[in-house]
Amino acid sequence: MDGITRVKQIILERFSRNISDEEAKDILDKTIKQTETLQSTVSGFSKSRYGLAYDDVSKLEIYFSPNAITDQVRRLVEEVGDKFETNIRYQHAREMTIASRFVIGLKKALGQEWMIKGQEAPDILLAMKNEKPWTKKPFNAIRLEIMVVPEIVKNKWTNNIENAFVDFISKTKFSKRYGKYTHLLILIRFTHKNLDLVTIQKKLSELKDNPYHQIWVMALTDPTGYEFMICLIYPDYQRTEINLHTEGAELVF
Repeated sequence: MDGITRVKQIILERFSRNISDEEAKDILDKTIKQTETLQSTVSGFSKSRYGLAYDDVSKLEIYFSPNAITDQVRRLVEEVGDKFETNIRYQHAREMTIASRFVIGLKKALGQEWMIKGQEAPDILLAMKNEKPWTKKPFNAIRLEIMVVPEIVKNKWTNNIENAFVDFISKTKFSKRYGKYTHLLILIRFTHKNLDLVTIQKKLSELKDNPYHQIWVMALTDPTGYEFMICLIYPDYQRTEINLHTEGAELVF
């Protein structure tokens, strides 16, 4: 498999788009250039000794920036319209979009810049360069599982909404095991102003058999879509408000 074919395969798997050879070549060239630039910043790396990560382009993997994901999803929405939001075929693309928002939030909350790779079980792998030399694992990685809680689920809850929320998370996701340092990201797609996240954090800390290193929630805070929040709810509590205008990012559509 050559590099162009591999890129077309990745874009089809992650974004359900059949792209041209020209677009695939452009992505391939940019990926290889960015990889070479990144490798050159790692202490102890030698091109002559270790080669390049993509010397065998048939094994190429692409880690996307939030802007690159926005570009792919915008093209997809232009092709399929409203089907993007509802059709199961585009679930991977929706997960990449959710992950890109989360990464923008992490940059503001923690000052960290992560790149995003779509995968299976869990949904996303985040990667970020650290300060270690080439021989000592110079990249950090986070496994990220994504779940969405829509309005229809919330409407079935009665009595204490915080208890129902925690119960839903534990019953839906705590039986899954993805390995060490897996994070859970919960996208809340209902009006959450009355949802007490501090209480939820306390309830989660009391549960046993929680397989996740961290649990985060994310939700829109403005109907235009430009403002949202991410909130760490396990093991600690930390809420961060994000505005895409001030962060220099864009809406997908």
